[in-house]
Amino acid sequence: MNLVNMSLYGSALIIIIAALRAIALKKLPKRLFVVLWIIAAARLLIPFPAALNVALPAASRAQSHSAAVSAEAAPESAAEPSAAASGSQVFLSDETPSAEQGSAPLQAEARKPESKRLSRSEALLLIWAAGALMTSGFFICVLLRSYRRFGKAEPLEDEKAKVWITAHPLRRKYSVRQLGGIASPLTYGVFRPVILVPAGREADPYALEHEYMHVRRFDALFKLLLALTAAVHWFNPAAWLMFVLGNRDAELACDEAVLRRAGAEKRGDYARALLAAEEKRGGIRVFCAPFGANTTEERIREIMTFRKKTVLSIVLACVLAIGLAACATTGAKTKTPGNIFEYDGFSLTVPEQYVDLLEIETGSQIMQTGDTVMVTNAERVFSVTERASREAGEKLHPGEDWGDGWIFSITRVSEDTLHEMLCSDMSGAQVFARDKDGNYYMYLIPTDVRFLRGDGGDMSAYATDLKQWEELNEWAWKDVVPQFMQDNPQLESYRRTYTMADTYLAWAAYRSDVEYVLRSLDYGELDPGADKTYLERLLDGITLTSVDKSLTPDGEYIVLYLPKEDIRFDFFKAGGNYIRMTNYNGESLYKAEYPDGKTETLDIMEQWCRSLAG
Repeated sequence: MNLVNMSLYGSALIIIIAALRAIALKKLPKRLFVVLWIIAAARLLIPFPAALNVALPAASRAQSHSAAVSAEAAPESAAEPSAAASGSQVFLSDETPSAEQGSAPLQAEARKPESKRLSRSEALLLIWAAGALMTSGFFICVLLRSYRRFGKAEPLEDEKAKVWITAHPLRRKYSVRQLGGIASPLTYGVFRPVILVPAGREADPYALEHEYMHVRRFDALFKLLLALTAAVHWFNPAAWLMFVLGNRDAELACDEAVLRRAGAEKRGDYARALLAAEEKRGGIRVFCAPFGANTTEERIREIMTFRKKTVLSIVLACVLAIGLAACATTGAKTKTPGNIFEYDGFSLTVPEQYVDLLEIETGSQIMQTGDTVMVTNAERVFSVTERASREAGEKLHPGEDWGDGWIFSITRVSEDTLHEMLCSDMSGAQVFARDKDGNYYMYLIPTDVRFLRGDGGDMSAYATDLKQWEELNEWAWKDVVPQFMQDNPQLESYRRTYTMADTYLAWAAYRSDVEYVLRSLDYGELDPGADKTYLERLLDGITLTSVDKSLTPDGEYIVLYLPKEDIRFDFFKAGGNYIRMTNYNGESLYKAEYPDGKTETLDIMEQWCRSLAG
């Protein structure tokens, strides 16, 4: 749950408590409201789940339906469209990305330079952080200033004070000290609290009783909690309302406790002592629990109308506290919108006009072995299929799954699995993100078209259906990955290209059966041995773009050569961040880019050569 949601739920709770306070302050124990403010503060500071969010797809499959592993694991590439022998299944069109290009529309999107402007969420985060720091700074300055002043207090060598402390024991050690410049007793400190009394005059016993109640109830800690909540939620007026009312209720609760011990007949004496202290009090006290406060009128009114609470009011108070605590920890149950699908902490947003056309499968595993496998161990977080094509396929070949209607999948793989994939056919696949646990997220699309309608009979709706299919795929190609990244901020953007050069470099980095050597003008031929650290650094987040080989730069270069495969890579020292690959197809030139815009492939190769040369 984000900060805004926490603030909204907390605000609702604060409004309820404030309304209850306005209605029943005289009828309920004052201590109840302190407890309720603690519950509200917890709601604002602790990310309790607001509700168990359940994805509510408009139409989901009754049973898990496996998409064609052959399409997702080792897709078949064809150069020309052809018609299926039965039905109207159409295969690869000229818009389908080839193995060399990867997913063309998405690759083009991926190569756009990262915007240097702050996003809206980043700007809001900076504004919040600035406000939280300023508010916290104010509270900390007040606290330090008060403690510096209170530290000058001197021990109270008074027999009456010693007798009073003996009559008011606590498990924690506390002391009574005297300080000049204060008008009435006050309390500070949490673990070794101190009650301060004005120097040079005898402290009023009611005032001491009041401060003793603050110490006994850890009210200094309660006030720190209110200040922390106000600092975190400085933008929320409800948090400041809680700060004000919570401080008032801490005073009222102590007043009530003193009168309960002294007796209702002492109300007049206690009110006069409060008025006398108020006349002499001055200054602002934020964290200390002063006997006098800016709520004198309210306190006197409550003192003069004090009555011992009945058993019924105490029971009602307990019920209210338990009820509001339950509300705070569970929140209002919310219903996930029908166009938002959720799985394992991830969200997938589908345009509302497409929800009824699709089936969304979550959490299915891909476990496959074989010579042509691309994915050996992966989990489809989301797999999206067009329903009508799937249903047509079930009629055409009952009991068999040919992947009809499959549009795309978002698949999670481990780093080892990613390395396996990089060494094989990556047609129709794009790594677009990774998480803090070292998993990578891939966007996969079929390299043949899975549109299927009719059974060889009525084809009257074919044109309309085909147009609808094209719209679905346009949405999938252009919008799914950017929207998924926006909906799931826990992911970090991570891009890779899948050119032939990427594949052969991955062989060198991740396959144990591939031999290679390095050559450098400075160091001659070098045997890298088993150390592939620099190769892995070279490939981490690299983007290779094929450029006109006639632009091959002049200058010295470092060579990485795979003798068994007869593949050579030249990393240039001049003319830009270029890699030239030479194999049985001739020469190809690639420009290399990294997310930071600064890393140079040649720098990595030179570091490698220096380390090998000793």
